[in-house]
Amino acid sequence: MIAWCEPMQAEFLRAIAAAADLAVVGGGSPSRGQTTTVAGMLGCEPVDDLRQSLSEPRADILLILSPPDLDFARLAPTSMKIATIEPIPDSALAPVAGDRPASASGTAATPVHFMPLVRFSKPLRSAPEMLGSFGEAGVVVHESLGMPGEGTLGARLFAAMDLVHLMLGEPDTIDAALAPPSSRSSGPGAAEPGETLAGLHGTVTANLRFSGRRAAAVVASNQAGRWNNTTTIIGPGGRIRLFDDGFEWIDPGGRKLDEMRSRRSASRGSGSPSGPDSPRKPTGKRASRSAEHIRAGSVPAVTGFSPACVGVLADSIRRLLEDTLFPEPPADVTAALAMGQAALLSCRTGQPESPATIRRMLNAV
Repeated sequence: MIAWCEPMQAEFLRAIAAAADLAVVGGGSPSRGQTTTVAGMLGCEPVDDLRQSLSEPRADILLILSPPDLDFARLAPTSMKIATIEPIPDSALAPVAGDRPASASGTAATPVHFMPLVRFSKPLRSAPEMLGSFGEAGVVVHESLGMPGEGTLGARLFAAMDLVHLMLGEPDTIDAALAPPSSRSSGPGAAEPGETLAGLHGTVTANLRFSGRRAAAVVASNQAGRWNNTTTIIGPGGRIRLFDDGFEWIDPGGRKLDEMRSRRSASRGSGSPSGPDSPRKPTGKRASRSAEHIRAGSVPAVTGFSPACVGVLADSIRRLLEDTLFPEPPADVTAALAMGQAALLSCRTGQPESPATIRRMLNAV
């Protein structure tokens, strides 16, 4: 693996590489003067010129935790797989690598794969027949949560919109609001929405309206303290809940028709609401002491990572290298970007906005 990250993400990257059973042979950073620092922290050779490393590959995969200043859609093809935890591109107005010719010869650029996406998760891979029997979804509620070191708010929003697009298609309107990060938990980057999904931190809530009287609600945050993806689908078949580690299907009469959970969550009982990352109720003096620390402002900025996040990323990387990551239907990068940008536009205007507005801008370019 060749790694591209900020120094604060080096331990996160080491954990991902170890879980995926990959050696880090090169490392660099988009931050000026930090490449040597990152390489030293990763115990590998420094990569000063990422473009050259892609043209003369000496690794199986490039993993990007912090995007470089490169137009991947214009790079020559490479034998290396390219994976990223941040949306690349970060705007629906930019060309997507692999979708357009990279040269006059018509050879397409190597695709850049965003991960992890719920559409490629173990629960969805295990539940196609169940979803087919469930019927058309009427309502989808999705939470895409993490902490600053695991990616920006734009990354969580992109992943959430991709899942909603998979379930319901493109919405007519999106009504969204942004809650900026607290002073204790903010990471480096912007706290106010711009025109792209790049460099944003905080929490976004969004209500989405679709034709046919369907709806969705999204909460995306990189300030949530622990990695978690939870999806509730309501329709004629009752209710399906998807977790990072499994799913459950409750019919309209309240009976549990199907369930799949990992051993870890099963040991806690089927009543666990959100899989392995469900919080346990604090008790006694420990809870009181934690509350005092929070009130006193002694909780440091959260820039770490969760084992659950490392696990899903490692699984995605292994399957990407084995060419087994991408079942049908494939992700529509431009659609998810347009939905995310419409949500950010709504945060700025205070009014419902439409992905069609972003698409009109795309057609005008």
